[in-house]
Amino acid sequence: MPLTLRKPAAALPWLLLTTLLALTGCGGGGSDNTDTGTGGVTVDTTPNSFSFAAQVNTPLDQWVESAAITVSGINAAATISVSNGEYAINGGNYRSSNGTVNNGNTVRLRHRAASANGSTTTSTLTIGGVSASFSSTTLAATGGTLDAQVNIQFPLGQAKTERSTITVSGNAISTSPLLNISINGVDATLSSSSALAPEQVGIASSPPEYQLNWSAEVPLPANTDTTLAVAVTDSAGNSNTQAASVSVSRKFAPSTFSFDALTNRLYALVENNELVSIDLASNEYQFLSTLQGADRPVIAADIGKVFYATALDNSVTLYSTDIATGVVNQVHSFTVPLAEQQFINLTDMVYVEAAQTLFFMLAYPANERANYLHELYSFALNSNTLTLVSSDDKGNGPRLETNKLAWLGDKLLGFTWERDGLISIDVSSGNRSLVVSDIPGFNMALAKGETDTVVYVAGFAGVFRVDLTTATIDTISAEAAQDIYVTAQIESLAFDAEQNRLLLSDAMAGLVLAVDLATGTRSKVLSSGVGDGRYLLMPQFLAVDPDTDQVYVLDANNNASQALLAVDLTSANRSFVTASANLPADTASDLLLDKARNRLIVIYTNQIVAVDLTTSAVSLLKQRGGDSGINVDSFGGGVIDPVNNMLLLSSFATDNTLVELDLITNQHQLISITPEDANHAVSGIVDITLNSSADKVYLLSQSQGLIHQMDRATATAQVIVSSCLNAAQQNMLDLNYTTPLHMIYDAGSDNLLVSANAVLEVDLDDNSCVAYGNNGDAHIDLAITDSNQLLTTQQNKLLQYDRHNNQSVVISR
Repeated sequence: MPLTLRKPAAALPWLLLTTLLALTGCGGGGSDNTDTGTGGVTVDTTPNSFSFAAQVNTPLDQWVESAAITVSGINAAATISVSNGEYAINGGNYRSSNGTVNNGNTVRLRHRAASANGSTTTSTLTIGGVSASFSSTTLAATGGTLDAQVNIQFPLGQAKTERSTITVSGNAISTSPLLNISINGVDATLSSSSALAPEQVGIASSPPEYQLNWSAEVPLPANTDTTLAVAVTDSAGNSNTQAASVSVSRKFAPSTFSFDALTNRLYALVENNELVSIDLASNEYQFLSTLQGADRPVIAADIGKVFYATALDNSVTLYSTDIATGVVNQVHSFTVPLAEQQFINLTDMVYVEAAQTLFFMLAYPANERANYLHELYSFALNSNTLTLVSSDDKGNGPRLETNKLAWLGDKLLGFTWERDGLISIDVSSGNRSLVVSDIPGFNMALAKGETDTVVYVAGFAGVFRVDLTTATIDTISAEAAQDIYVTAQIESLAFDAEQNRLLLSDAMAGLVLAVDLATGTRSKVLSSGVGDGRYLLMPQFLAVDPDTDQVYVLDANNNASQALLAVDLTSANRSFVTASANLPADTASDLLLDKARNRLIVIYTNQIVAVDLTTSAVSLLKQRGGDSGINVDSFGGGVIDPVNNMLLLSSFATDNTLVELDLITNQHQLISITPEDANHAVSGIVDITLNSSADKVYLLSQSQGLIHQMDRATATAQVIVSSCLNAAQQNMLDLNYTTPLHMIYDAGSDNLLVSANAVLEVDLDDNSCVAYGNNGDAHIDLAITDSNQLLTTQQNKLLQYDRHNNQSVVISR
């Protein structure tokens, strides 16, 4: 009999009701809903539609932000994404990556406006599958010109820095309101230097000029030259993408290098501990790896690696970097016994391709150079074997005290202890023999020449070619004949057969030079400096010409002759004011510009000379002692009083005394200072300066760590500054922390500026003092340009110093 199924009548209404509830429970648009189960709530992530109002007449190349929309119509988190823009949820940070939003959240959208007039930029925001676009259209071009003068105050036109970012600052003057200033696409912060309408930066309360200051922190890529271009837009939509520009470089010449003749490349360590490959044809730098504490790189071209070493405490570690991949590997590490307070100095390393072996020299310094210990090691790459080759205790012959090595044929060459001869080192026995003696000067580097019997050496007397067969020494480039490319600290030397030249590096000058073997002519290959001309070794004194873009520098260094130079601040080039031979062999104390007589005044310890800026002639003004001389122990820093045509001089070793020299009659008199505290003399005055009216003299006492103010009429002096604290609360007038050297008066701010291990600024309204920079910056002299730019000198460089942002750039070296 067939089976019959019956549906209960009561179940039908229940089924219909359940179906109806399920269909009517949908939210929003209903396209992405999921039933969570019997008795659950349906998830709705599709929002109600939303829109953004378009914006017009927006400034060029600026962020444009939409009005906020409120997400509605969802009951669970919905995905959110954006194209060609960024979004922010509930006033948070902007982002471009995907995320989620909830019902009731607010969302804003932004994008970068176009950089051209009348151009539209569109962004699209999508929430839970629902999209809306936001567009902005920049100001239409008016056909007018942007009448604005934009000045870059920092940095100056040519500059070099080690920093990865730089705060560029300046000012702008315009006949129309300026809406935006950017530097290489980075928006500048704008601040008014004239009255502004409250709602808009750049709108002045009265025409015709609108003035503002601006600054922006801009990134600088390593090992490249960067042009910083200032772009400006005004309220009429006019723009100038090249309103002003400067060049800033982060390229530095290596202090040591290894030359690969086959590829015409140097392998070297540069700033920031970076190992680079430098193409000498294009001067392009290729980054290989970052090293810490490494020294003396050497190329092993046959195996495609650069080797170098670190010496930390009593441990020496050899490393390699693959020149194709940049991969760094530790090759070998070993320790050596050290006496108390002794340390390791790796002086040189060479690679011998035939044996695939590294040879490197270790020195262990002592209080006296005669007590230095030296060890020559080899490391065989094939067998990973470390061997002590020669030392003070291993091997016979002349003392092993060489800072440099060169491999010639089957032997190593090094210098004698006196650096005026060459020794040969037998790598099998460690025995040493004298090869050549009486090489002129104290020599610092050597390199294999055309054959295994020729070696080149370089040092204080110049560059020489040594024939080992005949012991003949020929002068290639005498140091005495140089005026531009003098050397001070030669570290590396290499023979470039292809171009018949030598390559040498000078760590102090920051140069890699080429020496032509046919003529002996030296030329610049790479430089850590800026500008051309005689480079700076120890620029001790500055004098600024307020009417020109020129600053005068007296470079006085123990390793080279004095140089009195004129530096063009636009090009950074340096030229001689007078021949170095014209300057007296004396210790310099100051350099001053006597503008009224078109001459420089150079103050030395024992004499004062004038250098005529038209004829370059040097004449004696006064000397110390004698019947017509000035009877003080020594001359110190000075200042010119243009109001009274006087030169005021300090005397470091003569207490309570200033010298006054009439610049017209050349007559002098001594001024006796009356200290406010009769029990404490005014002594150790290293420099002095005057205020604008020339009625007050400010005295920098180096030995006392004080700044005095002397009334010109009464010669009464009182202490106005005894402490100047830096960020570490160290007194930058205290000789325990620093050495104050020079002082100038800044008429623009009625302040004093002092050079020391920081730049000190004294506000003469209340005699408060602040120290800028880090203890150890070691500023030597300082000067203010007519554009209120602060210049300072440090060893081998002329700097522009931004004391408020604690940053400096090299503007000539």
